[in-house]
Amino acid sequence: MKNLKSQIQKVLKEYPDTRNSDITLMLKIWEEFYGVREIIKTKRIYDLPTQEAIKRIRAKFCEEGYNWAVPTEKKIAEARKISENRWREAMGYKQINPTFTERHLIEREIMERQNTLM
Repeated sequence: MKNLKSQIQKVLKEYPDTRNSDITLMLKIWEEFYGVREIIKTKRIYDLPTQEAIKRIRAKFCEEGYNWAVPTEKKIAEARKISENRWREAMGYKQINPTFTERHLIEREIMERQNTLM
């Protein structure tokens, strides 16, 4: 894979722990696509994607709503200003604060049940 964006996408999907640390993500990308498995020579670092470039692309994926880019740890999601509902949705949990539409539907269902009981 030549495109850094597709490399980041692949790693985020296959290694969920990389969602919690940009350094872990960077190291996994270097290992998977650039053959870095140990200490590297200083000159080689110029050929590798930077942590900043990786961080920007990871953040953009998350901003665009891709669940596989959301951190798996709640405290990291909070530090990155990701709402609890967004995080819960990405992790497959039920939202705790239903939207207005959901509340309206729930209230309507309750009223309909009450009317059928009368």
